[in-house]
Amino acid sequence: MLQESKIYVHLMEGEHFGIAPIEALASGCITLIPESCGVREFFPEIFRWKDEDDLKDKISKVIKADENWWSSYREPLMAKIRELDPKNFSTKLWRCLKEAYPQYL
Repeated sequence: MLQESKIYVHLMEGEHFGIAPIEALASGCITLIPESCGVREFFPEIFRWKDEDDLKDKISKVIKADENWWSSYREPLMAKIRELDPKNFSTKLWRCLKEAYPQYL
């Protein structure tokens, strides 16, 4: 269903980290998330909504936008999402730990 959709709106405000927005993005959907959502660090402000009126405005803009607009955002967003790969995460975590606690590692 996601692969056949153009827009995905995540409605779970305050969620710590929802996998659904990541899945929607990976499926090619323009993904709109609440400002209070845990995945907000992966999405520029243009894809984050603050309240119902803001969400309506963003949906309207997305519907009117041409395909080139979305293409200019999609690849940089996907690059950020690829950072979530377990191997990348493990490598970064160990690097941070070694920098923070060199005496122990």
